[in-house]
Amino acid sequence: MSISITSLIPNSTPSQIQARTAIHKEINDLVSQGLVGEYTTTLAMMTEEGLQRFEITQWSEQANNQWWALMEAAPAGVEAASYLEQMVAQRRGYAGAYLDDYFTLSYRLAETLDEDFPVSVELDQLAENALAGRHPSENADGTRLAKEERLNQFWQDNQSDIETMLEHYENLKQVPDHLGDWLDQQQISRSEAVDQVIEMHRYAGLEGARERSDALTNTAVYQLNRDGAGGLSDDLSRFMVFNDITAHHRANETFDPQAYADLSHRMIEIGLRIGDANMLKNAVSGQLYHSDKQALIQSYQTLYQPMRDQFYSALSDLEPEVNLQDLLDNIKHGDPVGQLPDGSLHPQQDRLEAFVAQHSLSLESIANKQLQLDEFPRNRLEWQKIEANGRRAEQLVYQQYGLEPWETGTNSRTLRELSWQGVDYLNSQPDDIRQNLINDAKARLESLMRQFMSLREEHPGLTMTLEQLIDNFRFNRPAGQLAEGGLSSAQQALEAFLNDNEPLIVDYIDSSWLLGKQDNLSQIDYARWMDSERASRYADTLLDLIEQSRKVVGQGVV
Repeated sequence: MSISITSLIPNSTPSQIQARTAIHKEINDLVSQGLVGEYTTTLAMMTEEGLQRFEITQWSEQANNQWWALMEAAPAGVEAASYLEQMVAQRRGYAGAYLDDYFTLSYRLAETLDEDFPVSVELDQLAENALAGRHPSENADGTRLAKEERLNQFWQDNQSDIETMLEHYENLKQVPDHLGDWLDQQQISRSEAVDQVIEMHRYAGLEGARERSDALTNTAVYQLNRDGAGGLSDDLSRFMVFNDITAHHRANETFDPQAYADLSHRMIEIGLRIGDANMLKNAVSGQLYHSDKQALIQSYQTLYQPMRDQFYSALSDLEPEVNLQDLLDNIKHGDPVGQLPDGSLHPQQDRLEAFVAQHSLSLESIANKQLQLDEFPRNRLEWQKIEANGRRAEQLVYQQYGLEPWETGTNSRTLRELSWQGVDYLNSQPDDIRQNLINDAKARLESLMRQFMSLREEHPGLTMTLEQLIDNFRFNRPAGQLAEGGLSSAQQALEAFLNDNEPLIVDYIDSSWLLGKQDNLSQIDYARWMDSERASRYADTLLDLIEQSRKVVGQGVV
């Protein structure tokens, strides 16, 4: 018996569900591109007409942090904060208008195709083809999409609305990342004091975690409408933001900080008690992510502050005025050091060139630090996706709690059938049961060895041993990673071997201590060791480290 997805979502049609799915994916794409706030969230809203409306909360912790840093640098900082509010509102407005159009047109496309969920093609694929100068239904490799005539007719019928949508998207892409660049783009005149406080707090958004600013909250919630009549919402009761410890929390008048702290503590405790390495990896990644930011910001401050003092001491009398950030931007872009934001050269370029020649190494170091800060992951999830970072977090979990990366989900330490029961348990059993346990462990090893030797016969050049392969499995390395570096030519076959034999491998790992193999899992009775008191104490320590890592470096002067 098949169940239609529309029967699971009342008052909905396949086209409505497709439009909802398409807009959700597009918002995630915008987040990954850095075109909307890194903690932007979505909420589908059910009405009697079905999935008619869709609500997005555009939120950036970095923008919020920077706003507070500017407000604390009064009076010039207060003026700068007002400009930041305008820049954020402009970005959100372009994003909201684009997504509103995208929502409407995705629904129309689904109606045109008249397919069950999911549809065979999505709006962004047609747009990509058209922007490349091809027919909307023509792919880059020359192939044609199914229902070509319908798709081309859809594009023709909605040409004007599609062009408006793409214009909103282009406007969104043109909004600069940094406030000073946005002011230059908007040709907004401001005092030297405002310019200096803006450049001084250029990376303040990366620091700490502040309470939400009402000034930025007012333009955060946008309601999309399937009929194209979306706009800002004045109902902030559903304002939601994500963070890097648990899934999400409500940041409105109903939000209880203590309840949230208790939930975070409980989630870590659960990970500790059951021995789930991935739950703990997510938690320690939060600490490592913010600690990495702290270290990078601290090193940047150490270089930047003395250079800032020297620059304005030597060149504050330049006319027209030049700020240090303009000079750093020219260095990063390879432009003449005296180039002004409008592209012209400063009449006293020789003084700027002399300053750069005198401080070239320091200026280049600061410019490189800024590039690193610009490219730094915007949240813990992005940071954790970088392979080296993920491995650092796994290694920390292993060092701190003795849990290996594969011990997650149903493979969590205390959820496995054959996980460590202790020497006392073994010694308490009759001789025949003890011998049976040992024989079972031997049988597992023999079964794995037979299959592995068969694999080696199929791949004569394979020099890896079974123990090396199992070690790769245990520490989340590629199956074919060799001890001397590089990958085995039998990488795919080795991956298949691990996938096909994972239950047997897990049971073998758990019982290998019976064969005299002393390793991490056989040193301790984890379930007894990680009791509720120890788990609570460890959770306290980890949460303290996370909170410490989120504090503002020094006085936040960046």
